[in-house]
Amino acid sequence: MKKIYVVRHGRTYLNKYQRLQGWSDAPLTEEGIEGAHRMGKALKDQHFDLVASSDLKRAADTRKIIVSENDNWESTEMTQTADLRELFFGYYEAFHDTEGVAAAFKSTSTPAWSTRSRTATLGRKSGTYSTRLTRRGMLKAGASLKAA
Repeated sequence: MKKIYVVRHGRTYLNKYQRLQGWSDAPLTEEGIEGAHRMGKALKDQHFDLVASSDLKRAADTRKIIVSENDNWESTEMTQTADLRELFFGYYEAFHDTEGVAAAFKSTSTPAWSTRSRTATLGRKSGTYSTRLTRRGMLKAGASLKAA
């Protein structure tokens, strides 16, 4: 049975200043780079058939750092695709997190997929990502992603 690991990109400057990010691409902070290296070291013994990320620089940089720490990196296929991007917030991107979310969704409550709930993020998006990965041939039809 194949396993799928889902890892969030390292911390960016928009994360640092609590800005709604979406498709806006901010570089990784030193903390984000260090975190990606720690994750890579934690996964260094894992063999990966494929490592995929969105095409946004923060995600691609995180993917490359993680793979650079892997003992099997030479045999690891890597790809990036817009199909793995986060939600697009349009005009509200780079707003302060709380005011951007409230304005974008005309609500004062924080949605379940917010940065405050990683488990909910995986649960909410897993079906969408499964569909996208299946369509691109990266996941077997009928398989699903599940949050750990």
